[in-house]
Amino acid sequence: MTRKKLFWTVFTVLALAVTVIQFIPPEPVVVPAQLPLEQRDSHRLLNFEGIHNLRDLGGYATADGRQVQWGKLYRSANFAEATPADLAALSQLGLAAFIDLRSTPEKAEEPNRLPDPLPFEVVEIPILDEGNQALVGEVMERVESGDFAGFDPGQRMQQANRQFASVFTPQFRQLFATVVAADGAPVLWHCTAGKDRTGFAAAVLLRILGVPRETIMQDYMASLEPALASRKSQ
Repeated sequence: MTRKKLFWTVFTVLALAVTVIQFIPPEPVVVPAQLPLEQRDSHRLLNFEGIHNLRDLGGYATADGRQVQWGKLYRSANFAEATPADLAALSQLGLAAFIDLRSTPEKAEEPNRLPDPLPFEVVEIPILDEGNQALVGEVMERVESGDFAGFDPGQRMQQANRQFASVFTPQFRQLFATVVAADGAPVLWHCTAGKDRTGFAAAVLLRILGVPRETIMQDYMASLEPALASRKSQ
């Protein structure tokens, strides 16, 4: 086979492969609230393509024997890499409010991709300052490197969370008021990695609902792996 024929053969095969790949439909997003009860917990992390760490807070048992309702409270990382399929699935969640906790520079650097037209209200509540950003960044870098010499990540995150509670009380009050105003309709909130600001808000809401501290900590720490994966891909 001549080089020219070989080239066109390879080119044709590659073109065909690209065409086939383009027509492979994305895996549908599995929404826990639409599954049988026994299957929901294993699908808590929704399988979006470009939206990381989007989780349903439903199903957690409370101290008085009840459960947080599925399909009502969602937490997530940002939506800068959302695909068209993601946006279609997002529109089907029935959200009343979509809360963005990022600062103005963060939103400018990684603007969200959202459905058009919007099927929900977008509420912007910036929660970040340089002190928190430094604390959170240090924790993530230490975890990523595995170097904890002379460093207590739990203590650092407690410092950041104390700042969240003391400095950003009005912002969190607005977030909780937005959840209440939804009157039982689904609400989603997110920051950049969907871990610290988002996790603090989730922890407070779950505590208000009567979820035990141990469960709340497990939910908070469940964001560690997706958050690191998101940082490494940047």
